[in-house]
Amino acid sequence: RDNDGMPKLHYGQSATMDLNVRNVGSAINEAGTATLANATGQIQIEQSQASFPGLAPDENILIEDAFQICLTDDIPDGTLVPFTITTQFDGGSFEREFEIAVVAPHIRAELVAIDDAAGNGNGYLDAGEYASLTFHLNNPGHYVAENPTISLQNPEGYVRIITPETTIDDMTIGGEADITFDVYVEYLAGEVPHVELTLASTCGNLVMEETIRCSIGFSMESFETAAFNPTYWTNDPVHPSLDRK
Repeated sequence: RDNDGMPKLHYGQSATMDLNVRNVGSAINEAGTATLANATGQIQIEQSQASFPGLAPDENILIEDAFQICLTDDIPDGTLVPFTITTQFDGGSFEREFEIAVVAPHIRAELVAIDDAAGNGNGYLDAGEYASLTFHLNNPGHYVAENPTISLQNPEGYVRIITPETTIDDMTIGGEADITFDVYVEYLAGEVPHVELTLASTCGNLVMEETIRCSIGFSMESFETAAFNPTYWTNDPVHPSLDRK
């Protein structure tokens, strides 16, 4: 439990639950069973049922390790997992619902620097140049990010990531780190005002994604100075000029 009294488990954790059964009626009840259920599929309940003996009015019994559960390792930080315990006895039944909060890492990413010194050095991504992108990562989650794998993609295909994936050291709660990816901006990127990059941080099966938009510099081609990409142009044999492909 945390300071707010909410029971908490970390993602991927196995645990047992104790069960306290009390007879709040005015008559002795016969022996019965208690069944634990979860409808979300985020929990594997390995031991879901426990038996309890007959109890006198206001009598209670503590059943240690009554249930055994295992959380999947892809549950985001702060998720509230609902449970229902159904007790059955003397032909009747009673249900009680409760929640357990999941603690997990939660890596956030921010693009903080574009180094295009190998290109025109204007601090923007421009078509046809190499650049290095530096991202600042932090873990505002409630669990250590253990050796997270960080990957960068551009699903549109305008930016090619030279080394698209790397693994970094553990990030403690509140921990920070910087990571740099080398990229090449394809010439086709000059046809769009911006591109979207997806930075994914992965811990086991837990994937945390950020979408980051980058502006693309204006692409101008000059035939007088030969500052153009010949890939997109061809000579017309009939008319002595260059036509766009």
